[in-house]
Amino acid sequence: MNSKLFAEFDLLELCLNLVDVNHMHEVKLILNEVESLRVPLVRRLSSIKHHKNATKIVLDYSLSADDFPELLNIVEKNSSVFFIRRVFKDESHVDYMPLYKVEDLLRGHPRMLGFLVEDLCKHGLKQEDDF
Repeated sequence: MNSKLFAEFDLLELCLNLVDVNHMHEVKLILNEVESLRVPLVRRLSSIKHHKNATKIVLDYSLSADDFPELLNIVEKNSSVFFIRRVFKDESHVDYMPLYKVEDLLRGHPRMLGFLVEDLCKHGLKQEDDF
């Protein structure tokens, strides 16, 4: 792309607007040319609304996920919620999962376990000791 053309625009705002109208192909064309825009764009997209696009950029350009703690928090929260919601379903529901199984799935992921504990406290549930 023509770098003179880039000088005429605020590329970060342009990319944000393109993301809003779901034109990720065009965003990637810009990011391919302007590497310095990748990190600031991911930081700006690290929100509930745009976390999937931000994650895709991190993966597509082999950026370090550790550089984006806000994004990691959102992704971990959403991933854990998928399983946590199953604990609160009726036991006869096809998607029900007992608490111990969710605990096992989230073991080794302290933040995700923290989200489980928060939701359990909100719902007033606790794991019964089987010992």
